[in-house]
Amino acid sequence: HWHRSRNPPNRGIQQCSIHEIPIIDSTRFVLARCCHCPHRYGPPMLGLRNFASYVRLTRRARGWAGVRAMSKTGMEREDWAVYNALYPGVAFQPEHRGQLAARLREIAARLEAPPVVTNELPQPEVSKNDVAPTRKRRGTKPDLDFASYQTRYVALEILYLGHAYDGFARQESSSNTIEARLFSALERTRLIPFSAPWQSLRYSRAGRTDRGVSALGQVVALELRSSARVGEPLPDPGQELDYPGLLNRALPEDVRVTGWCPPTSPDFSARFSATHREYKYFVVAQPGEALDLAAMQAAGAAFLGLHDFRNFCKMDVAQVKHFQRRILDFRIEAAGPASGGRRLFLLSLRGTAFLWHQVRCMAAVLLMVGRGKEDPGVVAALLDVRAHPAKPLYGLASEEPLLLSGCRYAPGELRFLRTEANRDQVCKVLGRALDSHLVRASLLSEILTKLGEDECALPSAGRERRARRHGERVPLLQRVREPSYEERCTKIREAGGKLAGDFPDENDTEE
Repeated sequence: HWHRSRNPPNRGIQQCSIHEIPIIDSTRFVLARCCHCPHRYGPPMLGLRNFASYVRLTRRARGWAGVRAMSKTGMEREDWAVYNALYPGVAFQPEHRGQLAARLREIAARLEAPPVVTNELPQPEVSKNDVAPTRKRRGTKPDLDFASYQTRYVALEILYLGHAYDGFARQESSSNTIEARLFSALERTRLIPFSAPWQSLRYSRAGRTDRGVSALGQVVALELRSSARVGEPLPDPGQELDYPGLLNRALPEDVRVTGWCPPTSPDFSARFSATHREYKYFVVAQPGEALDLAAMQAAGAAFLGLHDFRNFCKMDVAQVKHFQRRILDFRIEAAGPASGGRRLFLLSLRGTAFLWHQVRCMAAVLLMVGRGKEDPGVVAALLDVRAHPAKPLYGLASEEPLLLSGCRYAPGELRFLRTEANRDQVCKVLGRALDSHLVRASLLSEILTKLGEDECALPSAGRERRARRHGERVPLLQRVREPSYEERCTKIREAGGKLAGDFPDENDTEE
């Protein structure tokens, strides 16, 4: 929208056609923002010094009478040039200097004002009779009338890599959760109304994984829009909307829907209908580190059965009152090939339900046993809450190796429908991620190999001082304890807070 005036006195001076402001550059009237019109497009402007040269050439070539004023002093020439740029066709007189200064101050004030940025170009005025009917802009979708469609209660099977998220469940303090991404995709694909309350959707989840935890078999259930309109029968699952395909186009690549199905029971709950859940925890043994797998298996056998796991979780008495959970199976085995002198092992757990950080606490204690720092009997001792009513202080195992591998239901309750096209697309996306991680692992292995070959001629300063500061390791059962369940309840009551209800599974939080 830049143009040049065709009048000889103004040729070479550009003007913004939107703001109708001449773009000038005067050595006398220094305007710091004179070139900062928000619509800065087109060729560079021609300064007045070059413009004066142009006028001289024009005077020789055309004998234009108006350029006689150029014979005046340098300051008067600049006044004349600026005045004629602002008021074409009006002869400049010395008494016009006040008007010129006021006009320049007005231009400076307009240029100093915050620019109005817009993506729309000015449209010419067109008569309504001249306007022809046009098609709607591509990409715009009309508002969907959800009242015209039926809803269907479905279960979705979801996998995700949780390393970049703050957990699965939506939080008031963070929008970076898997559930927030899922509901955003559901709204964008018009499968649920915008800002629909959860109660109206009958929403439930199988488990709420913590920050950094991944899942292969997470299950959620909710009401989704069907392809059938009101008054029509619900179509067969094979003729229904492709829920995984629709959602995967709107979800980030590290969150995928692998299948869906209508539950056989109308009272199905993804959480309370689950019979058990399976977790896997990957353990990396460093080069030269020997893990005693037999001792870890013997210690883990004490987990089997119904036990009070208050010493193997992060206690939250405001949400959970009962800490008894049943572990159905425990195994430890080698997993994957060795790489860079490191070995990979896999802890597999299967239980009816899990407490907050329970799997990570169990893995932390088992690793102490495997590395020879604790006796295998320490697990059975910590499960005896009468002898040890309070949890000793110890660190959690990392959340990155933890995987919710599956949520199981009664036989025939859920039969997930999967398409070959969606499976191939999910495998393609995950394959790209695997290739990237393999390349990074190879790079790091090469770097570590090179660093290990470097010779170090100087001793490490302060090594003995650091060793004295750390001191000797304190056995787990002799460490300082956290407040017991009774002490926590007393503290909350004194503060006027509320405790968990009497129902054991009402508000339980899981890994």
